[in-house]
Amino acid sequence: MTRQCAVCGKVVPRRDCHKNRYMEYICHACQATGIRFTPQGRRQYLLKRLRAPVLIALAVVSIVLLVLWPYLMKSGIFGF
Repeated sequence: MTRQCAVCGKVVPRRDCHKNRYMEYICHACQATGIRFTPQGRRQYLLKRLRAPVLIALAVVSIVLLVLWPYLMKSGIFGF
């Protein structure tokens, strides 16, 4: 089984590469030069990790606004 290195793009056997915490395969030659991850992989990983908390926060805010909607309309804040 072969994998493609996320840094240099070479196709190497699976035993000659390492899967990092950002789910990227880095070949041993690139690791020897000190490369541990690519910026794209790190960004995609962080966006994937933040997606659920952001959606939950949006859901909570929307529920709170729906509950407060009648009070906001009565107070005349919007001026309708």
